[in-house]
Formats: sequence, structure tokens, C-alpha cells
Amino acid sequence: MEQTYHINHLKKFEGKSLRKISNITHHDFETVKKYIKKDNFNIERGGII
Repeated sequence: MEQTYHINHLKKFEGKSLRKISNITHHDFETVKKYIKKDNFNIERGGII
């Protein structure tokens, strides 16, 4: 989970590009893109409450 926060920090506060973040963190570009795009990583559960 810390990696997702680190990736988001690099993008939002340091202004790094997705490609640069991918190189810094050694994650795949598509993974970085997914982490930036998604803010809430909690699983949405449907069903009766």
C-alpha cells in the first residue's frame, strides 16, 4: 500500500510524469497508470445491507 501512496505523491506533489515514475519505482507503466487513476483501493461489495 505504501507504494501506491509513493506513486501518487510523485505525481501530485512532485509533478513527475507517469513514465518517469515507472522508471523511479521499477513498476510497469500500466501499473503506475492504474495507481494514479484509482484513488480508492477498497473493494466495493454489492449485496444486501
